[in-house]
Amino acid sequence: MKQLRILMGGTMFLTLLVSAFSFAPPPGPSANGQGKLQLSYMNGETATFSFHASKDAAGNVSGSWEARSPGQDCRQHGTITCLTVLPDGKTAIMSGEVTKSDGTCLGYGAGTPIWFRVVDNGEGSNAAPDTFTDYYFFAGNCGNFGVTNHPITGGNIQVKP
Repeated sequence: MKQLRILMGGTMFLTLLVSAFSFAPPPGPSANGQGKLQLSYMNGETATFSFHASKDAAGNVSGSWEARSPGQDCRQHGTITCLTVLPDGKTAIMSGEVTKSDGTCLGYGAGTPIWFRVVDNGEGSNAAPDTFTDYYFFAGNCGNFGVTNHPITGGNIQVKP
């Protein structure tokens, strides 16, 4: 009788455990990363960036980004309110707005819309470098604008569809 109670209790526990994990909403798309860029307009300095964004099952996007560009006397932080992962499963487009700006930052301060695109080219020594467009101060939506992506150094980008 004691063995039957233990068996029934274990079976009930397993059923509840399986049920709890079986009906959890699937995780939505996400993108995150950090790295460095060195572009001609950065006065020979290396800029750093980081970001993370995710979309929940209801389609709500949350995330933030940070950029530091010593060559442009700029450090900024902001929110991400739009995330689109393209059908290739490795390209993500994000937008939001600047929430904090220190330095000159080319005159773009808090409240300015921001847009950027990243590409996750995989992991390992045989993978091409991940790429990043740099931050653009326009169009607070997730449109795929015709700007160039640049290879990053010293970092990693991950996109999950």
